[in-house]
Amino acid sequence: MLSNLRNRPLYLYLCILLFPFIYVVKISLLDNQSGSGALLSSSVLSLNIIKGNMIEDRPAEKDNMSSNVTPKFDFETTMPHTPAAPSPDYESSKIQDSADIKSARDFLIAEGANRLEDDYEIPPALRKIINNVDERVAVPPSQKALSVQIRHNCHEMELDGVVKRARLVYFNRKHKLLYIANPKCGSTSFKMFLNRLEGDTKPYSEMTNVHNPDDNSFLHDLYKEPYEFQQYALKNYYKVTTVRNPLVRLVSGYRNKILRRPVQNYIGIVKRILYQEHHNKERAQKWAPNKKYRPSFEKFAEFMLESKILFSNYHFAPYADNIALCNIKFNLILQLETMNEQLEILKKEVPSLKDIPFPPSRSEDSRDQFSSEELTMLAFSNVSDTLKERIYSAYYKELYVLGYSVIEDSTFPFLKLANVSIHR
Repeated sequence: MLSNLRNRPLYLYLCILLFPFIYVVKISLLDNQSGSGALLSSSVLSLNIIKGNMIEDRPAEKDNMSSNVTPKFDFETTMPHTPAAPSPDYESSKIQDSADIKSARDFLIAEGANRLEDDYEIPPALRKIINNVDERVAVPPSQKALSVQIRHNCHEMELDGVVKRARLVYFNRKHKLLYIANPKCGSTSFKMFLNRLEGDTKPYSEMTNVHNPDDNSFLHDLYKEPYEFQQYALKNYYKVTTVRNPLVRLVSGYRNKILRRPVQNYIGIVKRILYQEHHNKERAQKWAPNKKYRPSFEKFAEFMLESKILFSNYHFAPYADNIALCNIKFNLILQLETMNEQLEILKKEVPSLKDIPFPPSRSEDSRDQFSSEELTMLAFSNVSDTLKERIYSAYYKELYVLGYSVIEDSTFPFLKLANVSIHR
């Protein structure tokens, strides 16, 4: 027996001797994952961080995108700044009459599904709500003021020490432009603009399949480039992203993905809401986009929150982390609500873009009679206070870090830093 042991490799004895120690350390780290142990266990990861920007090699963090718990955000106790003044018209513009409530729901569905009759007369109660937001105009805050607010709020919420990697980043070498894409925040228009910068001469109305670099040779994905170039571009290129009031973005996504003509996974979402609403399995299974049924905004929002799809689908999910808002030092954050004014800033700061036109918006192109901002005010007029708070909590980073207004604010749908006035 002794002779057999002598023939065993030395590393086998070392493993036997060290096993208890390794096991104890492993258990200790696991027990402390929620505290300092999480930092200990992650210290072996390779993090490559550019100061002021970020690019890293690490596993996906647990955040609001993957969490199964809707975050609760208490605006009254958490916000260090004074909230925007409540709109004096808000209470009076809330729909009270049951017939008007039904009219609002029917109108939103018919408008979104392109079923409005040519001679449709919008009820006075609905028109009042739409006019309330339509009369507001804003001068966007300076990028410097917005950057100071973002840095302050990221620090207040202890988000500036959490490394986030922007999900979608595209670049143009000639103009040294870096675009951090943000779905449902004008990303289609900006990608068309990048196509034009790369030499695509087709009219904007004829540009299709612009989202995927595999289908669009004019779109260049930063993460497919060598690591050294990624570092260089993040440090030296002009960095721009687009943002939008998250409440308007939610309603816009509802109109675009659910009301107009649902495809792929969105068909499944409508079927599931239909089943929850009527408990008729056969009817839900047979539903197709050519059928008349569409869920109301309230039913849609409740389902998206309960199913957690709101946090996993990038067209609806909170976007602050996806654009690495607290990590990247942006040269310009374009707000969709004041896009035209800020495009002039972009062309001034990147002079080579001066004579290149930007794609028109849907309302500018006369494709939509009503703006998403107007329809958002109308959609939320039917939403209960409880559901509204749940939606606000889901988008707490966008509402707090960026400082977007909520429905009740007189500055809605703009940033609270914007100079908002009434134009009649």
